[in-house]
Amino acid sequence: IRDRYYCERGKCTLSLGLGQPCTNDNSCGRRAVCLWNDTNTLTGVCTAMFTVDNNTQIANIKSKRFQRGPFANLVCKTGWADENGICTGGPKSKNRGNPCQTDRDC
Repeated sequence: IRDRYYCERGKCTLSLGLGQPCTNDNSCGRRAVCLWNDTNTLTGVCTAMFTVDNNTQIANIKSKRFQRGPFANLVCKTGWADENGICTGGPKSKNRGNPCQTDRDC
């Protein structure tokens, strides 16, 4: 299976399994994300995409030195997490079906 391997420092490397420690999203393959939910660790955990329920905190982002990965929200079943790192249903349009020029109009 092609997505079982990824390129790390110029070498084809076997992707990690779910629940294994990771340092980047690529190391988890195409169906998982490297999720850091603890500010005290040097590694994250490979977590399957679209599996975490709403109202679940996926990232502890209270520490200024901690940065949530760019794809962390993909572990939420909806694909959305709020600014506090909690899975949510995503934004709702207050202008649904009306004309618009930009995304902000919606």
